[in-house]
Amino acid sequence: MNSFRHHLATAAPSHPFARDFAHDALDDPEMPEPATWPELRAYLRQCGACRHAVVGAMLAWRSYRAARREGGQKSLATAMPQTGGCPPLEFKPR
Repeated sequence: MNSFRHHLATAAPSHPFARDFAHDALDDPEMPEPATWPELRAYLRQCGACRHAVVGAMLAWRSYRAARREGGQKSLATAMPQTGGCPPLEFKPR
């Protein structure tokens, strides 16, 4: 199974937040290889990520999990809902 980083590098995000997150995550040498969404979210909190980065990460994580369930590479463009707004976050920015 491909890693989350590989998924970010090979998927084609259509949502702008996911696209920005993927670009930033791939440029971040400190970015861990998360095993869970809470692990990724904790890293983003530690970095002081903005709301859009967290939403983009959440969308990318959902796409990654969908691809893993299906046993293949699913495009971020087809895995992410186009909601037109940001889902509520579970934490408050610093």
